[in-house]
Amino acid sequence: MYKCHRCGSAGSWFDFKRKLQGGVGVTSSGGYLNGGSNAVALGAGVEVKIIQVLDNEKAMAIQKNLLDEPEFEPVLEYLTNIRGLRPDVLQKYCVGAIEQPFWDHDSGRRINATCISFPWMARQMDMDAMGVVCHGGVDKRKAATEDKNLFDVVRLKLRAVDDKAKQQLVPKGGSWGLFGWNTVPAAANELVLTEGEFDAMAVYQATGMAAVSLPNGCQSLPPSVLPLLERFKRIYLWLDDDASGQSNVEKFAAKLGLNRSYIVRVPSKAASSVLKDANDALRAGLDLTAIVKAAEPIPHSQITTFEELRRDVYEEIMNPLKACGVQSRAFPSLNRLMKGHRMGEVTVLTGPTGCGKTTLLSQLSLDLCGQGVSTLWGSFEIKNTRLMHKMLTQLAQRNLCGEVNAFDAAADRFEALSMYFLRFFGSTDVDEVLDAMEYAVYAHDVQHILLDNVQFMMAGQGRGFDKFERQDAALDKFRKFASVKNVHLTLVIHPRKEQEDQDLTLSSVFGTAKATQEADNVLILQRTQGKSTLDVRKNRFDGTLGSIPLIFDPETASLREPGAEGMSEGVAAIDLEAEMELTQRRRMQKSIRALEHVDTEHVDNLPDMQQGASSLMQGYEHVAAPASAFHDDRNQTNGYNGSHRFKVNNGSSLPRLNGDNDTNDHDDDECSGGSTGGSAPRTGGSGSEPFAAFTPIITR
Repeated sequence: MYKCHRCGSAGSWFDFKRKLQGGVGVTSSGGYLNGGSNAVALGAGVEVKIIQVLDNEKAMAIQKNLLDEPEFEPVLEYLTNIRGLRPDVLQKYCVGAIEQPFWDHDSGRRINATCISFPWMARQMDMDAMGVVCHGGVDKRKAATEDKNLFDVVRLKLRAVDDKAKQQLVPKGGSWGLFGWNTVPAAANELVLTEGEFDAMAVYQATGMAAVSLPNGCQSLPPSVLPLLERFKRIYLWLDDDASGQSNVEKFAAKLGLNRSYIVRVPSKAASSVLKDANDALRAGLDLTAIVKAAEPIPHSQITTFEELRRDVYEEIMNPLKACGVQSRAFPSLNRLMKGHRMGEVTVLTGPTGCGKTTLLSQLSLDLCGQGVSTLWGSFEIKNTRLMHKMLTQLAQRNLCGEVNAFDAAADRFEALSMYFLRFFGSTDVDEVLDAMEYAVYAHDVQHILLDNVQFMMAGQGRGFDKFERQDAALDKFRKFASVKNVHLTLVIHPRKEQEDQDLTLSSVFGTAKATQEADNVLILQRTQGKSTLDVRKNRFDGTLGSIPLIFDPETASLREPGAEGMSEGVAAIDLEAEMELTQRRRMQKSIRALEHVDTEHVDNLPDMQQGASSLMQGYEHVAAPASAFHDDRNQTNGYNGSHRFKVNNGSSLPRLNGDNDTNDHDDDECSGGSTGGSAPRTGGSGSEPFAAFTPIITR
């Protein structure tokens, strides 16, 4: 942090460098598609954002709809009966209801949906701290007469009751904010920061403590809201007890300040696949006050004990899919080999010129970004506009040339993604690229970074052996960056010149062996005799290697597996679960056979041993659900992150995936997130927050 005591300017280290250097070379997809940004410079280099605010009277009318209008009575019943929230709490947080049209990609038209509204409210002093100016300036007479301590509604988050994937932020391009900020007393020095809106209201209802929610779930903590939190001496960070939420705990705590951040977790004795957040704990009748008071600070970053990691190890054993990562929907066979997309890893992709490396990565990045993995693209070989053209074609699954309406629909979906692009092109200093990457991780909470390609980025920066030494030094920095920042880094490295009729190997990667040694995964896109295959030649996660045949579709500019359709993010993990189930069954059968092969003289002890075998099978009961037992009456599929609902089926000792649940029978919120266009649930998310992991922000 920096602060100038003369002019009062303050901000992060990146804000300081941006004001001195004029930018860090990062832009969003919306900036390119809209031809610019709505941020302007005022005064001595101070950047502010011009926004439109809502009319307070209209916002209050939306709130009255929930409490007074009979047509919205089902919404009130859902919030009170299913979510367990009192009407007075809903009124204090100004929760409302409204009918909102959403674009339906299947029917090609807008369909109205009943929505819950969560207002973001702020005072004039809050907007000043966030660097926000209302559109059209401030009326001098209004500013002179109105109290600057009064709250205005700066934005609304709308979420459909029956389909959580339908979400919008109104107005488009508005400021970030904190839901529940209007309920925080001015004298409060402690605050509970939750992942979702229902969680914040649950904490306040049960404890009376000031509670607000993150604006984008566990996806990000925008730096613009950090000035609002500076006055608090203690901040309780309560994220969902799943892989998505827990993976961001340390990152958010570092932003808030490690010395004042306390991590809240549901007690291990009460934890289950159902109790993942504060709202679930409220409905289960747990003592939320005791849970919050039992929060612990972040331990030293370089020293740990098994006691501190015991719960993480337990979760990894009980929910194996949590450790596998985000599942690919575009290439289901890739899940069988690599098991998923994991944070903190480095992937190297190589292949001959023109084989489709950029096509493959753009398709994968869209797939992952659609599931909420914030992405940063660094294209040093082709211009960003050309790369986006390819991505829009892949997203629309059709040729957009001359199709204005189709372009607008695809552009709206693409703009809703958390995807950012480096402005660098051609030869660029590695330290400048790392600086921009670090800024993107800090400001936009980027989780996946792609650099295409290393040779173009380092062109002309060395000759002879010095060229290899520079590349090794750059790879060492990239490896350290991925580990320290806990992001997935994908590097494209061209191969050496090989004979066209021979497949590439690990030794074909350009440079020394450091590239393949530092990488966790090495992918080789082969193209021989007109046929393309994707080879997994290194897999540090579990060592599984293999090859995937691919076919290029020129109409959609996409690669696909022959005879395979794209899978939903929940279904994409079923094959992996089937493999785990098979391994699990073999373990149990082997153990049971060992128990059954007893000496005849110990036959009398057989009942005890059978009991031991039964307990052994019960011990495996929650390791993985059998794919054959996959079922959900509401057709909701949850993939990784341990978001399964287990139920014993037909007396079997193995659990049933997505079975009925008494606590969440009527909860349509088991999965949180959206597809690429915000039209499909993500896996493993919170049961209570509209914008959680794998959910792009949708503004129309």
